[in-house]
Amino acid sequence: VFVEQTADAYPLAHTINTYFGRDVARHITGSSTMNQTDQKRHLDLFKLGSVCVLVTTQASEEGLDVSTCNSVVRYDVFHNVKSHIQGSGRARVKHARIFYFENDPDEEQHGARLVQQAARDPITPLE
Repeated sequence: VFVEQTADAYPLAHTINTYFGRDVARHITGSSTMNQTDQKRHLDLFKLGSVCVLVTTQASEEGLDVSTCNSVVRYDVFHNVKSHIQGSGRARVKHARIFYFENDPDEEQHGARLVQQAARDPITPLE
């Protein structure tokens, strides 16, 4: 689950745990608000399947690599196509799903296609 504000990561993970009545979620925020030891521990718990939900900020959009991730939730609005591509790229398994709470999914998919088209053939006019 990607959130925009660092202040939302822990409360959302806590709310998810409370809802399910057990420890299913952890949070990760940037290095200015969470030390690397805790970041690694929470990520390792997620990778091992000990927790099945990771609530994180955009700090994890680029570097997070979990080969078994089958869903990405964009909880808050994201502001550019790069963020969309980076965040949705975290869903690695075939037939992975991406859920949007704030952005229009059709508009974002169209923007992502334009970026991919420009990367493949920068001379062709974008549709």
